Amino acid sequence: MPKTLVPSSADDAFRRLSALCASSEQAPADLLRKMQTWNMAPEAQAAVMERLQKGKFFDEERYALAFVSDKLKYNGWGRIRLRHELRHKGIASSAIAHALEAIDETLYRERLRSILSSKLRSEQGKAQNAYALKGKLLRFASGRGFEQQLVMDLVDDLSPDEFSDF
Repeated sequence: MPKTLVPSSADDAFRRLSALCASSEQAPADLLRKMQTWNMAPEAQAAVMERLQKGKFFDEERYALAFVSDKLKYNGWGRIRLRHELRHKGIASSAIAHALEAIDETLYRERLRSILSSKLRSEQGKAQNAYALKGKLLRFASGRGFEQQLVMDLVDDLSPDEFSDF
C-alpha cells in the first residue's frame, strides 16, 4: 500500500481536509490528529482549522447527530456508549446532549428489542435456565451501552414462549 504524501503547505492541507470533510462528517479532534501526523506546525494547524470552520466544513453538532444516527442504526449502540464515544472524540457536552435528545424513542426501543431478540435466538439452548438467559441478555445490552432499566423492562416484555425451552 503506498504511503500518503504529507501536504507541502497549509493550503495543501486545507484542500485535503476540505475534500475529506465534504465526503463525510469529521470530528474536529480527528482533523487535528491528522494534521499532527503530518507534523504541521501548531500555528498552521490553527489556521487550517479556522478556514475549515469558516467554510462550515465541520460542525460539532452536525457530526454528533450523524455519529449517533449511524452508530445506533448500524452498530446497535445505546445512549451510554454513544455519549462515551462522543466525549472521547472531544465533542462538546451541549452537542452530545442535543444529538442524544434527537433519538426517536420508538426507534431506539425497537432497535434494542431487535438486538435482544437476535441474542435470545443465538443463546437458546446454551443457557441453563431462563434466569441465566435473562442475565446474559442484560449483560449483553448493557455492554452495548443501553440503559439498564430499559433493558430490564424489554427483557421482561419478551414473550414467555421465548423462555419456554427451559
